[in-house]
Amino acid sequence: MISQKEYQKFPVLIQAEISKKIDNIKKAAYLEDHAKSIKYYDEVLTQSARNYAFTQDKKWEQRYREVEPKLDAVIKESIANGNEEDHDFFSRIDEANLALVELEYKSIDFVNKNRSLDAINTLESKEYANYKKNYAENLQEYNLQKKEN
Repeated sequence: MISQKEYQKFPVLIQAEISKKIDNIKKAAYLEDHAKSIKYYDEVLTQSARNYAFTQDKKWEQRYREVEPKLDAVIKESIANGNEEDHDFFSRIDEANLALVELEYKSIDFVNKNRSLDAINTLESKEYANYKKNYAENLQEYNLQKKEN
């Protein structure tokens, strides 16, 4: 049998549990939004680098340079604000992203040196494709893991 004193603690315990659950939901939604932003920014960067390599139109380089720091910031925020598992996923995404950004800037530099064919070859290289695959797989794995929870 529950004592009157124990019974009176229930509302406080229930409220604390509800608050904890709400905080967890907010954090999960925050990170899910970040994962969507990461995917979006990655696509913008990929297409901007490719478009610049193929067209040599400076607007694509400018767009790339404007968006790249935004992607980096979102990834860093995700690493900082996630739990240990989130930290691992976003750290792997960050590693792949850093490698991709390095290759994309290399491609941009080639275009700026009137070496568009080298830029295209960089973006179509096996190394670039492997990093893109790794990046996409980690993001997909993160999304699947969140759906399971």
